[in-house]
This record gives sequence, C-alpha cells and structure tokens, in this order.
Amino acid sequence: ARYGWADENVNLVKQFYSGGLSYTGLFEGRDDDVAAAGVALGRLSDEADSGDDQEVVYETFYNAQITKFLYVTPSLQYIQNPGGDDSIDDAVVIALRAQIIF
Repeated sequence: ARYGWADENVNLVKQFYSGGLSYTGLFEGRDDDVAAAGVALGRLSDEADSGDDQEVVYETFYNAQITKFLYVTPSLQYIQNPGGDDSIDDAVVIALRAQIIF
C-alpha cells in the first residue's frame, strides 16, 4: 500500500492512494512467476478543472520468467474517469513488457 500527498496549489494531483496483492508460483512448475492485482486512486486539486475530482486505475498482471535473464509481463488496466474528466469514456489498456536482466 502507498499514500502520497502534494500541495494542491502546485500539483494537479493532491493525494494518491494505491494498494495491491501479489502471489508467486501460482502455477505448478512456474515457481518464479508473479501474478498481481492492484488499484490506484488519484484525487485531483481544484486547479485541475477536470469536471471530477478523481481518477481510479485497476490493474492486473502476470510476470513470467521465460529464461534466467528474460521476463515477459502482460498486463490489463481499466482506467475509470481518465484525468478526472467525466466527459471522457473509461479506458482499457492492454500492455506487454519484456525485461532483460544482464
């Protein structure tokens, strides 16, 4: 879990909350893989002039160790009230990240 605060007179995001859970070894024989889910909420300052005062992001991902040096992470995010602008539809983001460690 995390919490952040900023002076709303100088920052458009005045408060930030997030939390999540992860589980290692969800599947048999995949002891180093990590499955996780989390949620983040940003409370916007009055200066944001966005129509609403918050944005919420839900995310789930699976970090798969392919080799000793290569990890692949597909993720799915659902963004509720993007940018705190209630005139914009909610968004879905599908991503794939590769990480090479050497």
